[in-house]
Amino acid sequence: MRKHGDNNMAERFSLKTIKRILKNYYQGEISGDVYVYIRDIIEEKLQRLINDGLKEFEEINNKRKKQGLPKFKRLNLSAFINVKYLTSRQIRNNGIIGQSNSELLCREKEAIEVI
Repeated sequence: MRKHGDNNMAERFSLKTIKRILKNYYQGEISGDVYVYIRDIIEEKLQRLINDGLKEFEEINNKRKKQGLPKFKRLNLSAFINVKYLTSRQIRNNGIIGQSNSELLCREKEAIEVI
């Protein structure tokens, strides 16, 4: 179990929410292990996205500092747009190859809205 204060997510996604979402797609019986598995995957992907976004934000601020510009104080979207958290297999399967970052962002927003 994860503890508050370490580098992992302090809060867990609710299994109840995942059950409700999954029931929209499948009306039959679902093993409890499925909910836990899906939650763990979502949390892992989100943690990786957050960590990579924070690293990118640091890099942006370092580049700004070298140019004599003030650092950004507020974490912004530009830090997350270039984060490469999809695997090449996911990119091929989703037909993302050749799309711009703004197109990718729109697709990700649509996917998140579905959830």
